[in-house]
Amino acid sequence: MNKTYLMAIGGLGFVIGVSVIGLSAAVDDSTHSGLPKKQAMEDDPFIERVNGLPGSANTDIAQRSEKVKGNLELAGPPPNDGSPDKATIIWSQTGGIPAQYADLENQTVDRRFIEFQTDTFVHAAIGDVFDVTIPQTAAVLETKVSSIKMHANGDRTIVGEYTAEDGQQYAITFTQGANALFAHIGTPTDTYFMEGHNNQGWVLSGRDQSSLKTWEHTDAVTIPAIKHVTPPQG
Repeated sequence: MNKTYLMAIGGLGFVIGVSVIGLSAAVDDSTHSGLPKKQAMEDDPFIERVNGLPGSANTDIAQRSEKVKGNLELAGPPPNDGSPDKATIIWSQTGGIPAQYADLENQTVDRRFIEFQTDTFVHAAIGDVFDVTIPQTAAVLETKVSSIKMHANGDRTIVGEYTAEDGQQYAITFTQGANALFAHIGTPTDTYFMEGHNNQGWVLSGRDQSSLKTWEHTDAVTIPAIKHVTPPQG
């Protein structure tokens, strides 16, 4: 066998032997120094040199960690599961009476005036969540869209459901046109109605709406008297 080759092998074996002996000595010395073995090994210059060798375990772990980190950065954030980050607020109460509803000012009912966006439901999809506020009670109904129906004239009907404090589910039906919005809101204690036009509207309870009905005028249908024509006598 080539003499030079044997000498190279012998030299490599000597280096490995010295490294192992030095490593053992560093570990043993740490027990006498009063320092924890892990800390002593980390502070020892010889251990630092061993850890820096291309084939060391620490170098391999560091390289693998950097590779995994790079893959995670390339993958980006986890995909959205489709659920909204925050529920859309349907409307909010106004401080006064809009001009278009000035004729309702003198009515003795608890009618609350609101503002809304006419395009609220334009991009609505099944599963979307909306916050529906009842101004009279300050209740916020977290409503999830369960069905959407488009009409031939371009209007759409959206039905949503929410779980009330009594544990029961109640439905809210919205009908949206080009410039108008209507809603029928079921609650455990009453039914509320909403009507709006051009970003402004009102909310009224079923009880108050019933109180506005008047019985002063009859709804009977009067049948006009039938006139008989007498044929001429000839």
